[in-house]
Amino acid sequence: MDSKQPVIPDRRLELKVKIKSLADEARTIRREQSKLKADGPLKRFSEREGQHTRLHLHRTVSIRDEQRASLLAYAFIRGRAYRTMEPTRPLLIPTAMRTVWWHHEPLVKRALNIAERFGKAHAEVSFRDWLTA
Repeated sequence: MDSKQPVIPDRRLELKVKIKSLADEARTIRREQSKLKADGPLKRFSEREGQHTRLHLHRTVSIRDEQRASLLAYAFIRGRAYRTMEPTRPLLIPTAMRTVWWHHEPLVKRALNIAERFGKAHAEVSFRDWLTA
């Protein structure tokens, strides 16, 4: 019987491509938004204003959150310290004094999911410990 551990492929390059494609998607949406504005003023409740708003929300909520989670996962996989990635942001873990954990919990869960999917299975430090270091 072979007692060797299964080889886990290194998928960091795929994660890097994902991060770059999210950035490209945000640039493309911004370009399309400026085209909508260039066609004339956006009248309130018009179809063009609705398209602009939907594009804006998709770019600033969905894509931005996914990109931030991907970047945090990429930093974790590469062994970069959390504080070097987000030096001015508050910690993303619950403490006795902070009650806004619920706001960041989906981001942390998504980043952990991405790190597990694209990173090595046997990390030296847990994701939660990485956030507090």
